[in-house]
Amino acid sequence: HGMAGPHRLHALAGSPEAGLRWMKRHLGLAPEAAARALLDLAAASLAEPVCTSVAACRAFLFPAETAPIFLLLNHEMMAGKWFRYGTWDAGDHRGEASAVLLLHRVRRTGDSLVLREDLAMDVNEGRRLTLRAGGEVFEAPVGKLVTYTGSALEEKDYGHPEGLHVEWMPHNGFGAIMTRNVAESLFNRLFIRHTVNPRHFRHTEVRAPAFSLWEVAPGS
Repeated sequence: HGMAGPHRLHALAGSPEAGLRWMKRHLGLAPEAAARALLDLAAASLAEPVCTSVAACRAFLFPAETAPIFLLLNHEMMAGKWFRYGTWDAGDHRGEASAVLLLHRVRRTGDSLVLREDLAMDVNEGRRLTLRAGGEVFEAPVGKLVTYTGSALEEKDYGHPEGLHVEWMPHNGFGAIMTRNVAESLFNRLFIRHTVNPRHFRHTEVRAPAFSLWEVAPGS
């Protein structure tokens, strides 16, 4: 549809701000559920409808024939402002607060996970990051430790729902400390966790942490 598609959705929702909120809320649903939501939106709107049946709404949101779509991710992008802009509210002019600290030489020594020379955590006791700087010690709560071994995902929950997440890959030493909202994002599930539905995303080339390339399956 090009830009005409979003513009028509904005008209149905009543404004560009409302249209963007609708897309963010519904385009992550399964195609059938998103199509039904669009049919409900069209029925409640005074604007010209874009579809009058579930099948037509699904075809509008997920065209059957499109050029292949690929998603390229890399560690530099992960450290950027993608999450803030990805959650941007056009009405409030702000995005959701988040934080990511990339780590490139993570290693486990006994019960200690050494994140940097000045930053470590006890994987058994967990519950806190210990930062040593200028002769002082600073601590922060850890909510979860997530390890992607290259073939499986291992999670350890420390009982702090709002605590930071520490996620890493032992086979290459790459990891990150992040807020929970980033940890649960699609970006992180693709880039570090590798836990996505193969019906929606297919490995094309994965060379983390340098980059990973995913093909977006039709209808996703």
